[in-house]
Formats: sequence, C-alpha cells, structure tokens
Amino acid sequence: LALVKRYVGMREARLLDHPLEAVRLLREARSTAHEAGYVALGLMAQAEACIPSIATGRLDDSRVLAEQVIAEASAKGWSDLPGTAMATGYLGWLALWKGEPARAVGLLTRCGETLLPHDWGMLGLVSTVQAQACLSAGDVEGAERACTRAHELASHGRMPPWWPSLRTAIDAMVLADRGVLDEASRLAQQPVEGPQFHLATCFRAVILLRAGRPQRALEVLATVPAERMFPHVSGVVEAVRAEALRRTGERSQAHLALERALGVAATFGLFEPFRLVGASMAPLLTEHLRTGTQHEAVVREVLERLTASSPVATEWGETLTRRERTI
Repeated sequence: LALVKRYVGMREARLLDHPLEAVRLLREARSTAHEAGYVALGLMAQAEACIPSIATGRLDDSRVLAEQVIAEASAKGWSDLPGTAMATGYLGWLALWKGEPARAVGLLTRCGETLLPHDWGMLGLVSTVQAQACLSAGDVEGAERACTRAHELASHGRMPPWWPSLRTAIDAMVLADRGVLDEASRLAQQPVEGPQFHLATCFRAVILLRAGRPQRALEVLATVPAERMFPHVSGVVEAVRAEALRRTGERSQAHLALERALGVAATFGLFEPFRLVGASMAPLLTEHLRTGTQHEAVVREVLERLTASSPVATEWGETLTRRERTI
C-alpha cells in the first residue's frame, strides 16, 4: 500500500495539478512505510513530498523535513539514492528564493545528477529552476546550458501539459538577461498551447515590465489563479505589480502592493521576487521608507541586495554599470 501511494503521489508531484493531494498521498505513504519498517521507502516518500508541499506555505517545515531525509540517508549510506534526490532539490529551490543563488545552483546540480535519467518531468523542472538560479547569480551561460537540457528533455514527449509554457517563459527570461528585450517580449506574448504554469505567467509579466509595458504586465498578473498564489508566486506578483503601478502613475496602489510583497519577504524570507523586478524599483522602495511601512528592515535589506548587483536595468530597458550609477 505504501508503494502504491508513493507512486501515485509521485505522479501528482510531477504534474503539480493537485499539489495538496500529492502531499497527502506521500505523507500517508511515509507513515505506512515507517509502520511496516520500510525505512528507505519512507524516506523516499518524505523526499518526494517536499516540492508539492510548497503549496502548503510551510516552507521552513518542509526545509526541516528535507534536511532530515538527507541526514538519515547519509547516515545509512544512501546519499546517492535517486528517490531522495528531491529533498536536495527542494533545498536548492528554497535557497534560490531566499536570495542564495550560488548555493541553489550547487544543490540543484546535485539533485539533477542523482535523479533517474528517465525521470523527465522532475529533471525538466529542476533544469528550469537551475536556469533561474544561474540568472540570479549572473551566469547567463549557465542558464542557457540549463535551458538546453530542458529542451532535450522535452523531446521525449513525456512532460506535463504545462511544460511548454514554462519552457518558453524561461527561454524568454534568458533572452531578457542577454539584453534581447524585443525577442524576449515577443516570446512572452506568444500564445502557448495547453495550461499555463503559474510561475511562467509571472515570468511573462516580469519581461513585459522590463520591456516598458507596465499596463500589459498588470493584465498578465491578473490571470494568475488565486489557488496558485503560493508564497513565492505571491511575492513575485505583488513586487511586479508594485513597480508596474508606479510606472502607470498609481502610486498609492503601488505602495499597497509593495507592502504586500514586503510582507511575504518578512514572513518567508523570500528575496528573489525583488531581484526579478530589478533595481529600477529602488526609487519606490526608498519612497516607501518615507511614507511608512511595517517592514523597514526588509526594505533596507532589499535595497542593499538590489544596489549591490551590477549591471542594473533602468525602467526603459537600458543597463547602467556601477560606475555609471555613481556618476
């Protein structure tokens, strides 16, 4: 019974259509396996539950469980067990969203190397997260290599229905970081068959904002379903919305959206949403300190992180080096 529930839960975890159902099945599999004394099966079920558990919003609880899986597997000499790879993958995902992209790349690389070669769905998801982590770390070439792997996996024809939307969106993000905003914007607005992956929709909005189309970015953000507003998604939606509203002249609404984005950062420690928008939102953040916020320390940390990056994109899609900003 534990084995059946694990495999059904794994399937749901890869489709991500019903993540909470995947979590339920995998937790039941873990409990059943532990009661029967099947330690390895229990560990694998616990590891597989990490990614869909993002939907629960209990990110640090899942981090603790992932670390427990890795520690116990290591103690038993099972560090290379493919079934526990997603515990490492989850820690890589969390490191990315907490603003530690270099650590994220290392963890995601380890995860990809441990997964079974025919686990195309999870390998594809790991490749796209790794591409985003490389972009966050300033390694565009690394992101391109991760995207190439993602395209190769897609040739197997066994990817989730939402895969084309995510693959196209991450390709567009790489183009945007290359400075090819016209092509990135074209991809972001290109119709994609099948269901949309929630984060792919966020990426499209990010690119449209960078391309100087804030109103269109707001329209895209409005299509993100309420049931997919997981902590990281909510953070991106509100950060992008804040900057887009500032650019359309709706400053009071911009500050409300920014305060919501800061609330996500304060609660979950997620800073990647602000990195995605870029240093062009620094004026809004500085103004937010003057107008009043419940998250002053978070604002200052976000400003420090944004101004430390180079080059910086302006709201017109141009880039400034650190020397140019100083001048």
